[in-house]
Amino acid sequence: MAELNTNETITADEPVVENEDERGEAEAEVPKRMNPLLWILGKRPMYHHRHIRANDSVYNRRWNYFENSISTSRYNIITFLPKNLFEQFQRVANIYFTLLLILQLIPQISSLTPITTILPLLFVLGTTLIKDGVDDLFRHISDYKINNRLVKVLQVTRETYGDGALGPATGTFVHKKWKHVIVGDIIKLNRDDFIPADLFIISSSEPNSLCYIETAELDGETNLKVKSALIETAEIEDNENLLSKFDGEFTTEPPNNVLSKFQGYFEWRKDGDQESKYYAFNDDNVLLRGCRVRNTRWVNGLVVFAGPDTKVHQNSGKRHYKRTRLDRATNYYVFAICIILLVTVSLVTIGNGVWEWLYGQYFDASGYLPYDQSVIDLAVVHTAFTSFLNFFSNLIILNTFIPISLYVSIEFIRLGQSYLISFDHKLYYKKLDTRARARTTTLSEELGNIEYVFSDKTGTLTENIMTMVKCSIAGKMYGFLESDFDEDYKTSGDDLGLELPPTPPRYKKVDFSWNEYHDPAKPFHDQTLVDVLHNKDQQVLDFFFALAICHTILPEADGDIDKLSYNAQSPDEEALVTAARNLGIVFAERSSNSISIKVYNSVTQEYEVEMLEVLAILDFDNVRKRMSVIVRLPNGGIRLYCKGADNVLFERTCDDSHELREKLTRQLKFFAKDGLRTLVIAYKDLTQKEFEEWNEAHTQANLSLENRDDKLSEVYELIEQNLVLLGATAIEDKLQDGVPETIASLAEANIKLWVLTGDKQETAINIGYSAHILNNDMKNIFIIEGTSFDEVEDELKTALADLHSAGKNKSNKFGFVISGASLKFALDRKLSKLFLEVASLCQAVICCRVTPLQKATIVTLVKNAKNVITLAIGDGANDVGMIQSAHIGVGISGREGQQAVLVSDFSFAQFRFLERLLLVHGRWSYLRMAKFLRYFFYKNFAFTWCHVWYGFFNGFSANAVFEPYYIALYNVLFTSIPVILMGITDQDVTDQYLLKYPRLYIAGQKGILFNKYSFFFALLKGAIVSLVIFFICFGSFYYNIYQGTGWETDTSFYFFLAITFPLTAIVNIQIGFDMEYWTILAFIVNIGSILVWFPYVLIVTSFPFYSVAPYWINGFPFVYSAELVLANTTFWLNACLAIAVCILPMMAFRFLYRDINPSLADDVQKEMTKDRSLKTPLIFIRDKIGRQRSPIEAIRYATGYAFSHDKGFGDLITTGRFKQSFYAKKQNSRKTPSPN
Repeated sequence: MAELNTNETITADEPVVENEDERGEAEAEVPKRMNPLLWILGKRPMYHHRHIRANDSVYNRRWNYFENSISTSRYNIITFLPKNLFEQFQRVANIYFTLLLILQLIPQISSLTPITTILPLLFVLGTTLIKDGVDDLFRHISDYKINNRLVKVLQVTRETYGDGALGPATGTFVHKKWKHVIVGDIIKLNRDDFIPADLFIISSSEPNSLCYIETAELDGETNLKVKSALIETAEIEDNENLLSKFDGEFTTEPPNNVLSKFQGYFEWRKDGDQESKYYAFNDDNVLLRGCRVRNTRWVNGLVVFAGPDTKVHQNSGKRHYKRTRLDRATNYYVFAICIILLVTVSLVTIGNGVWEWLYGQYFDASGYLPYDQSVIDLAVVHTAFTSFLNFFSNLIILNTFIPISLYVSIEFIRLGQSYLISFDHKLYYKKLDTRARARTTTLSEELGNIEYVFSDKTGTLTENIMTMVKCSIAGKMYGFLESDFDEDYKTSGDDLGLELPPTPPRYKKVDFSWNEYHDPAKPFHDQTLVDVLHNKDQQVLDFFFALAICHTILPEADGDIDKLSYNAQSPDEEALVTAARNLGIVFAERSSNSISIKVYNSVTQEYEVEMLEVLAILDFDNVRKRMSVIVRLPNGGIRLYCKGADNVLFERTCDDSHELREKLTRQLKFFAKDGLRTLVIAYKDLTQKEFEEWNEAHTQANLSLENRDDKLSEVYELIEQNLVLLGATAIEDKLQDGVPETIASLAEANIKLWVLTGDKQETAINIGYSAHILNNDMKNIFIIEGTSFDEVEDELKTALADLHSAGKNKSNKFGFVISGASLKFALDRKLSKLFLEVASLCQAVICCRVTPLQKATIVTLVKNAKNVITLAIGDGANDVGMIQSAHIGVGISGREGQQAVLVSDFSFAQFRFLERLLLVHGRWSYLRMAKFLRYFFYKNFAFTWCHVWYGFFNGFSANAVFEPYYIALYNVLFTSIPVILMGITDQDVTDQYLLKYPRLYIAGQKGILFNKYSFFFALLKGAIVSLVIFFICFGSFYYNIYQGTGWETDTSFYFFLAITFPLTAIVNIQIGFDMEYWTILAFIVNIGSILVWFPYVLIVTSFPFYSVAPYWINGFPFVYSAELVLANTTFWLNACLAIAVCILPMMAFRFLYRDINPSLADDVQKEMTKDRSLKTPLIFIRDKIGRQRSPIEAIRYATGYAFSHDKGFGDLITTGRFKQSFYAKKQNSRKTPSPN
């Protein structure tokens, strides 16, 4: 077998093919055809690994790989109707009304026409169908835009000769839509292009075929990552003929969701080779879909995974149909009403049987109520059979216990609430011209029940813009923050025993206009440092030389040095090098063994170039927590520059640095209090002999084939001793506006925030302090960092014991931090319960180095185990899994990434908008929906129980007290519009006061506004109201109040008129008292719903209507009876009495209850009224929260060390595999304007 050209292998279960026989066996695996049903269902055969042949679409298509089309929608044209109906019939009410419709089709038991159920049911199903269709249409439109982006694809053709032989392959790049790209295609990408599929890099425009990419779509990070092609394929370059002839046969791992790993190999015979060879590749040679090409003119790649198989979509998970807690509760309550209905109908049926047994025969004999002959023929015991049929007749009559319009009204309310969120101008981010968007219309009230928020860090809490804002050099501090102008600035310094530099008269940026290389996006606020640097202070110069030299950044400029930019593996490194650059020490150029620094001379006002020879780069890793660079200075001396964590470097400093070390420790604590990320800077001068001896040991370790990394670390340790301290840097990882204030408000609203980030532990903890997730008032912060199951278990048990020993004292607050390596064990089935118990008892939780799959697993664990409502918020593709797993998913539509937005339920541009989304829109939506449900059940019980009371006087014969049109219109015309308007617009407390008092939100978490008690109270209230209305009206008839006016006491239609008006008026007056936000529209709708009763009864009793009405209404020939009733004084007295008896006790109870046992909302309403009269200005929590400094004695972490850096570009630099010249040659010195 030909040897692989690297030490990489694929995996043990994916062996290298050794001979052509095995190759034939591999080809034998290719399926000849695929079951069409599997294709429709989105299924395909599963293989242990993937086979691809470059430029051979016929071969590749035989494997039935997915094409590159993606779909985030829930339906397609085939599944839309059946799938949507299936989801709708998960609602108990829809099943109930379907069964009811079937019963109404049986004429022997139905006293109502089936049309009264068919039309409302079709309307309910149709409305929901249209709404869900429109929602999904927007997803299809979004998918269409992505799938129809254009990309250059190599189109290969072969000329066929007369004898059938094929000529050489030729090809040219043509534009194709993303959705038409298939596995095995070779595509060409240019600078700033999005990567359409997972690609193996063949070649690129950069020397050694490097390719720089931005992964903002994946993880929200804007710092560049570097990838590269293999040396063998890089020789193809951009030659279309060579690309067309490339016929490598690839074997790769199967599709999976591991973003940080990729393994595969390919067999290829290069031109001039006698036989084919095998070449291994890994994730360093692969570009993932969703990333973006940066600073690379072009790159050619082979598609290995397309569409749903790509890594980013493998992390997306399956899109689930989400239902709210109220939705699920409503199903249970509807089921409870079904039980009440069945019990009521059973009792009524028994009453009817008794009546039939005792009195039915007399009515049959008189011919007044003759039995149906079909009934007599079908049953000998006609009483029993009649009661049996009567059971179903009463079931139909009393069906309004469960109103079919309930779900339609809910959909309208949710739609209205969604539009209010989408058009809220206070959720609009002007800087990016981005509005909030409710991407689903079914989850708005769930926003009012959130108990846990899971958030990404980078791009969600932070802007990922890092700037060096302070530093300490030789014990003296430089730089100011805006918070340094607060009153506690000097006090906090005194606590540390520090003499802080006096603040300038005002907070002002340093003017760097004298520096043509300065970056205006990275300001500094201390002119003193510039003055000291220009005066050639040697310690300050050494400090900034260290920043400009000790890094692995690759510089680049597009033909003009004035546009110098840096390709950094770490945003921290970029911030430090840019700080030196702004102050006149410019890192300008790099080669594999040299570095060019331009130093501004304030006397000559020119830049002087200094070339330094790079002798070694001791790259960063998370164990060493430091990096070093050894250079030969222009004077011939050898110096090691080092930067890293304070605890690591302090151990390696010389004894002469003791005093400075003590002072620097206090200064680092001061920086940490401001939430700044710190690094310590040091150096060491080496003799030629020392370096040569060390370099020999370094060379030997570098050539080692076993434990190479460990041996290199040991060699690094030898040289990084007896360092001389220079100072420390303090970097601000800029939070998004309003993040600390938002987190403080959420905490007061009893919402727990868990940060799930891919960053390393120190970075995450640092941001935790900056964002007020963690604070120094916490009694303890548990850090779980075990690397084995037993270690993690012991650490969790120790933390749990400490938590239990602290008792239930609410003043004791705790934080919890766990690394990704430990989390792997903590999420194990045996430890997950312990992990969740410990984390739940802590006020703040931060999970570091978390994979996308772990994020989704954590959310699912909390959601299922604690039965709480969860929200996940993020901005990158690595957040998609947790966004889909949570009850509510929120996407941050930032500058770059949109993957999270595409699968989210709500989206906006800044994390701070989450405060308003939850505390304002969430609470309003929950309040409105809770009121709506209480009122809806109340009004329908008040309506339906009238039939039951009427049954006591008609032998429970399933006769309706109301005429059919009123039954059909009660929930449409007379009572629905006011309650829908209340469900969309009502608010008990204004948005300003909701933000001022976040604890108002807790009512939604506890389900106070709508629960089983309020549900059954609403049913009881409805039954009592119907009882009062019915018997007040019936009493009037019983005592012949209307005698002498030509009325008959047994006239049912007159009774219908007498009872429906007070019923209509009472339920609408009741909603008037429930509504707390009155507008002109609300007044018109509420009063109009009562007044519309009058034209209705006049029309129904008119002669023209009687002439054209259906047969079943002609059975009641009461033409012009409405005029007779309305002209009678007793009708009005009867209505007023019923309204007074029903409404006045409710009013008295409500006012008395609010006075004796007021809720927080009641107290806030009183304050609102008082403040309006006094015009008192509001003070919000956000006005009290700033960059707070905690008492220094509470600090347990000495510093805020954080370095967002894995391994840098050291290997690329030292091996020479990078771009040698980044910009056009320019003069080494330039005349620049004076800083004065």
